[in-house]
Amino acid sequence: MHVCMVEDDIRLAELVQQVLEENRHVVVHLESGEEAASYIAAHRFDAVLLDLMLPNVSGLTVLKEVRRANCQTPVIILSARDTVPEMVRALDIGADDYLTKPFHLDILLARLRSVVRRGPVSATVELVAGSISLDPKRCTARLDGRLLDLTRREYMLLETFVRRAGQVLTRDQLTDAVWGIIAEISNNNLDVHIHSLRTKLGRAGAMYIQTVRGIGYVLHAESRAS
Repeated sequence: MHVCMVEDDIRLAELVQQVLEENRHVVVHLESGEEAASYIAAHRFDAVLLDLMLPNVSGLTVLKEVRRANCQTPVIILSARDTVPEMVRALDIGADDYLTKPFHLDILLARLRSVVRRGPVSATVELVAGSISLDPKRCTARLDGRLLDLTRREYMLLETFVRRAGQVLTRDQLTDAVWGIIAEISNNNLDVHIHSLRTKLGRAGAMYIQTVRGIGYVLHAESRAS
């Protein structure tokens, strides 16, 4: 993986970078948040490790700017702030996962693997599966040219499906891709979002996204509805 780490604690950054490189990952280390957002948006990374308590420009500000630039690179927050409101705020702004300091490096490696399961950042302008087309840069989705009004979670869910059209995805894979492994969602939360996504796909929605009993869901590139 190609990872960007924004961390002003040099000793921690060196340790994390060493472990990541030992696991054959490429790491770019930034110490300040001042130029981090533009740098992340301008380069292709598989994941970002972002500290919240950065000098001058906070990690939350960086995260806001990254998402405002329609950059969907997975972001894992690394922070000593461990209160529920702090975590919820970061996740609501657009973080994919949240890891509190101190943390075990094996857990960090596992979190990295988790957030990139949805696939690498696409270099293509458009993702297409049958009549469904996505613009990852603008986070917009269309069906037969009709713009779909999706929430961020619904878009992430549809993008995960489109990137792996025809492949059966387990509930865990979908949950990790959209909420991150830190999230404690209810058993039916995924089903609710699937139902909402099907509804927004219209009459053919249930045929596009089919349930595979006991496993998960699969997106068919073309609806089988007449």
